[in-house]
Amino acid sequence: MSPTRGPHVVSNNTQLSCSSVGYQVSAKELDKGGRGLFQDMIMLLTISILAYFCYLEQLLIAENGVASLAISVPFSFILGFLSSVTSSTMVTSSYIWAYTSFQFVLVVLFTHIFQTLVHIQPIMSIVLGTFAGFGAAMSGSSLTIEVLKWTRRLRIYLAARRSPIGLSSTHPSDSISPSQA
Repeated sequence: MSPTRGPHVVSNNTQLSCSSVGYQVSAKELDKGGRGLFQDMIMLLTISILAYFCYLEQLLIAENGVASLAISVPFSFILGFLSSVTSSTMVTSSYIWAYTSFQFVLVVLFTHIFQTLVHIQPIMSIVLGTFAGFGAAMSGSSLTIEVLKWTRRLRIYLAARRSPIGLSSTHPSDSISPSQA
């Protein structure tokens, strides 16, 4: 994958262009990388479901006994699926596992906070912990992306001010001043 700037022209069907990210991918790279990403997503989904199942089973077994199995299985499928989907849409493929792990830790942390400190019933603490954990992970990811964009724009702006020639940027979004970011 090679980063490019400016308008993208697709000359035939063997070139795929994504102008918002600024990468061009050939059909061979897409075919080769597509299978790996699909296999990674299946693995991520499976591991997420198992992790949430083990966690929920341990959380509910003391209070509900064998009935906790009937609660843990559907919740773990829903949480595992939502975790996989949000991970694949919020971050790039190289950070999916780290994001999913961070998200799982936040869900566990918030669920324990709601159950032990706030004294909410286990099912409600799972639901609230899921909303809080997923929300915190998504907000943290979005905030990180925006801060990185802002610092990149600031560096470009400062470099343009220091340049004696005053060369202009080749990409319109790079010429934004820090007050506009």
